Amino acid sequence: MIPYWTKYYDSDSNGNIRNVNTTQELKSITLSIINRVAFDFNIEIFDKNPEHRDEVHGWISDLLVGLLYKFVFPEWLFEYVPFGIFKRFKDAKNRFRETAMKMILKKTKEYENANQVKEDEDLLSLLLKSSNNGKLTEEERLTNDELVSAIFIIFFAGFETSSNSLNFMLRLLATRPEIQEKLIEEIDNEIPSMDSIKSKESLINLNILQHSI
Repeated sequence: MIPYWTKYYDSDSNGNIRNVNTTQELKSITLSIINRVAFDFNIEIFDKNPEHRDEVHGWISDLLVGLLYKFVFPEWLFEYVPFGIFKRFKDAKNRFRETAMKMILKKTKEYENANQVKEDEDLLSLLLKSSNNGKLTEEERLTNDELVSAIFIIFFAGFETSSNSLNFMLRLLATRPEIQEKLIEEIDNEIPSMDSIKSKESLINLNILQHSI
């Protein structure tokens, strides 16, 4: 994230990055983490330019807004009206399914090659392992449509909630610089490097951080 921000945002004379849109960037962070942890999939949101990030945010926003509209407008509007949120929702839905199927096909190939799942494997692999259990009948196994639905639920259950919570926490810290300094000092003392974070037990001594969260 830091190289990305350094490249695309302004910095002052001391090298401090300025004018970062935290709402947008925390959405990017959340999207990246959920896809990596839950699906072992890199959406490359920090590997490309801001236009790519904004385009990803755009179609995800269209998908969420369209879902809300479906509670108000009849279903046929979303299938036949070729403009506005109706078209954008249809395009976003197709985009989501296309991305989800890429995840499923990638994981299916990995599973077929290894036929095993590591202890720290992602959720999608665990779903595929469960679905490919030899004891299940064909009717009991998850279809691709059911896997896409599971990806959708996992993805959107964590996306808005996580990014909004992080945004709120950062805004609180910005208004309490004394707490922010204590938090930075604690992290510097307890976490000598990113490589030292091996599990949640590595964070057990971060009392200020845990209370902040």
